[in-house]
Amino acid sequence: MEYLRPWYADDSDALIAELRRELVSGHPLFGVSVSALARREDRDDALFAIHDGTRRVAVAHLTWKKETDPAWPETTIFESLEVWANGAM
Repeated sequence: MEYLRPWYADDSDALIAELRRELVSGHPLFGVSVSALARREDRDDALFAIHDGTRRVAVAHLTWKKETDPAWPETTIFESLEVWANGAM
């Protein structure tokens, strides 16, 4: 997929590792299989595909620190990549 600025493709394992480091029990992505798709160049938002049998994607605002509150990283889940692209890009 081609992303519009300020988004750019980034499927690195480092993004997944950082998300996992920040998640705690109670967060909507805790224990869910994801893959990285893209990042924003102007803030710490990353786009992840959710592998749970749906077409959902999530945008997580990474904090780059170990979290203890399930409200962080702040995350918005979209029904599909298309829904995200039509409203979030």
